Amino acid sequence: MGCDKIKSQAVANVLASWAWGSGVTGAKNSAYKFLANEGEAANNWTQALAKFDKLTKENEKVLVARLNAHRLKFYQSLGQPTFIKGWTNRLNDFMKFNEKFIGPGIVGGLALIVGAAGVFFLTKKK
Repeated sequence: MGCDKIKSQAVANVLASWAWGSGVTGAKNSAYKFLANEGEAANNWTQALAKFDKLTKENEKVLVARLNAHRLKFYQSLGQPTFIKGWTNRLNDFMKFNEKFIGPGIVGGLALIVGAAGVFFLTKKK
């Protein structure tokens, strides 16, 4: 599926999990639909991977949340009330597991830089 080419481990995890649950073709079709809904249509899988990297740069945490919401919507569209609770629970567990792979994003990154600069200037000898 080429998930190893995606820069975000969290996004790669979502796509690989999709492939496990829906097969590679099903996962790719769902990913294409997701990208089209985001205004980022792709003509082939190489383009799709590049679009996921672009969206990751904009906001990885939001992208992962939206991918998971898209997947939940797919589950709900299947009309399987017997299984929806289990699928939803498994998706929620997956989302919790995947949080540790999400980078700090722009806000967290800026806070880290500002904090490091503060420590540098506070400990700097006069």
